[in-house]
Amino acid sequence: MKLEDAQRHADALLNLLSPACSSIQVVGSVRRQEPEVKDIEVLCVPHLALDLFGEPLTDAPHAVKVLLEREGVAPRLNVNGHRIAWGQRFIAGVWRGEPIDVFCCLPPAQWGCLLAIRTGPAEYSQALMTRAIERGLRCVDGRLVRPETGEEVDRPGPCEVYTEELFFHALGLEWVPPKERRSP
Repeated sequence: MKLEDAQRHADALLNLLSPACSSIQVVGSVRRQEPEVKDIEVLCVPHLALDLFGEPLTDAPHAVKVLLEREGVAPRLNVNGHRIAWGQRFIAGVWRGEPIDVFCCLPPAQWGCLLAIRTGPAEYSQALMTRAIERGLRCVDGRLVRPETGEEVDRPGPCEVYTEELFFHALGLEWVPPKERRSP
């Protein structure tokens, strides 16, 4: 679809999901402002139910899925007719005739790490992961860590506070605007 149509579709999806999220942003080719878009991708931090000790119940259904189901989003199927994904961290569906991908940033994931990776393009994200490895780091469960200790890198607070700029900084790189991110 054309970028203008994709942007309208993405804005409608943001409006639908924003009441259920503390942070939400369009990612992928729409964020990069590509002229042609194959799907609408969104990264969000859903409001989560907490247990008696204040820990998030990440295995409990969250409001994002409820809103999607209520809006009639159908699971996207692979060539064998099986759901691609309809989980807590990734939901692949079809909404208003267009494919959508909703990525949920759930603890312990970091917003900045997922925002950079999900903005892509794929080859650019792979180059970022290669850079992390060269610096002795790994991306594990959507967070940047030192593999020998499991210590998170440059994390100032909850996942919605960890910025994309901090992620680039941790890799020893200057932040690159999404529109300028191209395959190496």
